[in-house]
Amino acid sequence: MDKWKAVRYGIDSDIELYDLSTDESESQDIAADHPAIVQQFDEIFENERDNTACFPYGGVKQDYKSQDKYTNKNGNFEKIN
Repeated sequence: MDKWKAVRYGIDSDIELYDLSTDESESQDIAADHPAIVQQFDEIFENERDNTACFPYGGVKQDYKSQDKYTNKNGNFEKIN
């Protein structure tokens, strides 16, 4: 959806929202500032997909917060704390 990217790491996690026109590294979750856009993505996540055994609605629970995050600055990846 245009400049927006939404991510949800499992059915019971919140949707994260990023404005890729100003935040390519996806370091600023702005979901709380744009509830209507988050709702649109929630509907897309639920309705615009095929429910298959390999990709069930809700996905697999992940501990994504423990994963390291990086930003790309001028072709160099730097770890974000």
